[in-house]
Amino acid sequence: MRSKNPAFPTELDYNARQRLALQWAQTGRVLADAKRRALANYSPQEQRDAVWDMSELGGLLPPDKDREKWSGLIEMQRRFAKLRRRGND
Repeated sequence: MRSKNPAFPTELDYNARQRLALQWAQTGRVLADAKRRALANYSPQEQRDAVWDMSELGGLLPPDKDREKWSGLIEMQRRFAKLRRRGND
């Protein structure tokens, strides 16, 4: 494993990579637990605000003109018809 960044070692042996992977996995679990505890301590208003903030994220995405014209109903009907044909075989 070569690195162009001089702050990082250019070569890591297998054991060092294993230790790093284990450390990141443990760190991820600690962060997930901290996040769960923080969310559990939200007041009802903070929970509503968080839900509202997440729902607003969709407005930041550019509109998908193809999806606006497509409900998926035709695709569902096609799949159900295919399943019915399979069941009659």
